[in-house]
Amino acid sequence: MRTFIATGRDQSGGLMTIARGRTLPLVWLVVVLGGGVAHGTRGAQSASPKLPPDACARLTRAEAAQVLGAPVGEGRVRTHDMATECRYDTAGDTRGRLTLAFDVYETGRAGLDGSAAAYFAQVRRGSGHMGLRLEAVPDVGDEAYWMRGVLNVRQGEDLALAIEVSGAGIARPDNTAGEPTVDPRALALSKTAAAIILRKANAASSARTRTGETLTIQSNTQAHLQDLRIGVGNIWEEAYTPEGGQPTRGLTAMLQIVTSDGASARPRVHVGQTLHVSGYVIRVLSITPARVSLTVAREPER
Repeated sequence: MRTFIATGRDQSGGLMTIARGRTLPLVWLVVVLGGGVAHGTRGAQSASPKLPPDACARLTRAEAAQVLGAPVGEGRVRTHDMATECRYDTAGDTRGRLTLAFDVYETGRAGLDGSAAAYFAQVRRGSGHMGLRLEAVPDVGDEAYWMRGVLNVRQGEDLALAIEVSGAGIARPDNTAGEPTVDPRALALSKTAAAIILRKANAASSARTRTGETLTIQSNTQAHLQDLRIGVGNIWEEAYTPEGGQPTRGLTAMLQIVTSDGASARPRVHVGQTLHVSGYVIRVLSITPARVSLTVAREPER
């Protein structure tokens, strides 16, 4: 499953690839639950609730059996530089076997650059450049398409997945003229698996950090609260004038703030600054070259 793709990923990755004129049986799944907060106080650590690192925890053996409609063996897990792979096979003779496979990619892994959404977009662009036919699939996540037997789904900025069901009775289209591009059964089973994975991911990420706690967020990562997401962009040194103070020079940081009602802001902040965004008070406690510490609280009711 580890091969090379035109987008430039090396053999440690798990992307859809073409080899010797056929599709490799591969699925990739990107899951980021609440961003990449890795340092800080108790609040910062709880800002990124995650499922267990075992890829098969995303879809258990019982859930895989539910998807495929038949008993399955133990999930087989492999770890690559960029991903952890899980694969389930139905029991019985190999001629009648079905396989459900997926890879888990998380922002912050050494081999994965950028966010889950950016990686998803990169794979889609690379597939388009290779001349592969992509067919939109409605009502799955925020964006979904079917390509060479694989259902690819994006939900928000932090979660993307691709899932493949192959084996007995499943057509393996090559997207050439006259060949069916969507196997209805494979698509239906893949959508069922996607729904289970998305539901579990949403449940895990609902355990957000409570307001009023201190968050320490690394540059180019983000933290989630109950209905607020705060990301930290570039941090650099520059001159600024604090409110009511004298001109000074120090570190500033770009924040990306998004609320559950769709409101957003991208302020550049300095130490000691207080922001009021959509009913929240955000106070910047410290800025280092690598991270920002801040507190978030609800605006007092008037």
